[in-house]
Amino acid sequence: MRVRSIAVPLLVALLAAAGYVGTLRNGFVLDDRHAILGDPTLGDLRNLPLYFRTNYWGTSLIARKEPSIEGYSYRPISTSSFSLDHALWGLEPFGYHLTNLLCHALASLATYAFLRGVLGAGPLAALAAALFAVHPVHSEAVMMAAYRPELLSALFGLLALTAYTACLPAQLLSPAGPGAAPAAGSVRTAVVFCFALLLLELALFSKESAIMLPVLLTGLEAAALLRRNPDATRPSARTLAAAAFPGIVRLGLVAVAVALYLAARFRVLHHAGTGFDLFASLGIGPARQAATMVGVFGEYLRLLVWPHPLCADYPENGNAWANLRSFAEAPILLSAAAVTSALAGALLALRRRPDLGGAGLWFFITLFPVSHVVFPLMVIKSERALYLPSVGGCVCLAAALLALRGADATTARARAALVAVPALLLAGVLLTAARTPEWSDQYAFARRLVEQQPASCRSHQWLAGELMRRGRHEEAIEAYGRSMDLQPGRWVPRLLRGIARQAIGEHEAALQDFHAALALYAHAPVYLHRAKSLLLLGRADEAWTECRLARIELPEDPATAREYALFCLRRERPEEANRPLAEYVTGVTGANPPAASAVALELARGWLEVERPSESLAALERLAPGASEHAAGAKVRGEALLALGRAREALEAFNAALASAPDDPAALLGRARARLAVGTEPAEALADLERALPRAADPIGTSQDLVIALLRLRRTDEAAARLRGLAAAGVPPRADVVRELRRRN
Repeated sequence: MRVRSIAVPLLVALLAAAGYVGTLRNGFVLDDRHAILGDPTLGDLRNLPLYFRTNYWGTSLIARKEPSIEGYSYRPISTSSFSLDHALWGLEPFGYHLTNLLCHALASLATYAFLRGVLGAGPLAALAAALFAVHPVHSEAVMMAAYRPELLSALFGLLALTAYTACLPAQLLSPAGPGAAPAAGSVRTAVVFCFALLLLELALFSKESAIMLPVLLTGLEAAALLRRNPDATRPSARTLAAAAFPGIVRLGLVAVAVALYLAARFRVLHHAGTGFDLFASLGIGPARQAATMVGVFGEYLRLLVWPHPLCADYPENGNAWANLRSFAEAPILLSAAAVTSALAGALLALRRRPDLGGAGLWFFITLFPVSHVVFPLMVIKSERALYLPSVGGCVCLAAALLALRGADATTARARAALVAVPALLLAGVLLTAARTPEWSDQYAFARRLVEQQPASCRSHQWLAGELMRRGRHEEAIEAYGRSMDLQPGRWVPRLLRGIARQAIGEHEAALQDFHAALALYAHAPVYLHRAKSLLLLGRADEAWTECRLARIELPEDPATAREYALFCLRRERPEEANRPLAEYVTGVTGANPPAASAVALELARGWLEVERPSESLAALERLAPGASEHAAGAKVRGEALLALGRAREALEAFNAALASAPDDPAALLGRARARLAVGTEPAEALADLERALPRAADPIGTSQDLVIALLRLRRTDEAAARLRGLAAAGVPPRADVVRELRRRN
């Protein structure tokens, strides 16, 4: 028996890890770049208390006229886990994916522990936990590091339910009958209950969807109360009150714990919501919204039973479901029938099969936060929303497999079930592993998404963004055009296409895109980019007007303030340049150091753009002393020091930046230039330049630096070949290249 008690959890943990081992080779994609790469506070464990005072994205609640997901996510435990990863691994993706894998394995074990507590030690709990461990619908939540809130809220939630169950009669939903109740008022029970409350708080502070856990705890209390009266005789009011009183006290304390969470959330976000209403932003009325969500719930049921095809972003999120106008549509009618049947079946099964009835209700209760009924969200449909609800589906599926086996193990049906179970588990592992390459990097992610969802405007927009980062601006312009063709009313792809055109010098065409974006939505970033194009076209007065409009639109936004400051400098008004940024920093430094750090970095970059490196260093040291410890801050510091001729200090700064982001092309280029300026490491400088060149933002300038490094290594033939290539492209050698040539000759 002891071997069996160890074997089942071990098997569940191994199954949970088997499908995700390949993710340890993957990089960061999509939201990872904002939640992890874009947060300058990660890695400094002194910032852990800070995460309880800021939102999930590590930014301040800047006053915006448009709804933003930034202002609705409060997940300090999840952010703290990223900071711990950063302290251990830096920005190496391996460590973050390893943590996600471990979280999923632990959540699978917690599923087994909870089901064993309410269903008993029979095969149903073990098989359901094994199915949960390998279900392919979990791959999105596990494979993207930034989706860890799903894993942590489920893990802590399941552990809280397990601990809470230990305070109640055992095997609450088992048809075999109730187990022995714990000793009332015992010290051990009190300690376990307090531990359950702590785990509940951890789940809530990991993600908002854990708000449904108190409903599940109420269900456990109701099941415990019913199990004390198995003969269904009507007890007296006094007996019922005496039996219910301990449960009411426990639930009262649960309510206090939830109130503490809501108070902390409200203090930071100034509201208790979970997200802005995507339906409202798309102009979808209540009838079509209800039809859409019924259809989505039907799809969720299907994905639990038949998880194919799976996709990282579904068309529903790109407004495809908005074309379904009523419940008269065939797909909606089918979904409505499936959802109604599942819910009715769960309710009817509560009396004779409380395990199946409870599992069915579990699915609907835990899925309720994404129903858009009470909590409006940014995303209509996502696989990660099924992570915790799938526990109920796995119990139902496990019960069906065990029913197929029957009581007689010698029948053909039993033998078929014996083959079906391992085959199903193996299929889950293989299907999950097959998705690993889709998440290997942002480019692979975007390309696969376009293949799966060619009618999704967001898929083409994400691919275009990755093409932009790779310097393939013409292809990016085409991809943004496809995104706009699919949904003409969106302003974001028009803005981004204008930025792509701006990057290749098509400023008149870029202005047209910015004008079209402004016609759809008057927003500060559009004004700023219009200002840049106008300035490059020599229309400085118009550019100044656009920048002032952006400043009015977002008076406290650091990027807007930075651009405003740059325009002040260009117009020789330095005293006005510092004022907006200084005012903003004064207002946020005490309450939100990450925002102050972001402002300092923006200001430091701005001073570098106008060739004022001393002011750049002062901005970093005065406004955010710790910013230089982060990769972005260290890189800016290195550029400023290099511009001041302090090459050795610049080399140290670039080394610090590359310690966190070893493949950053800008940091590699900066370190190479610092090494060339020091004059003692030309070979190392050449190695850095060769690594940076394929992804350099300025390949021509990087090539000229390569020529200098080759000349210093006396590889004159290679240097001459590169110079001929530059000349063929119409690029004359820089003055420092000419000086190096004269020195070598």
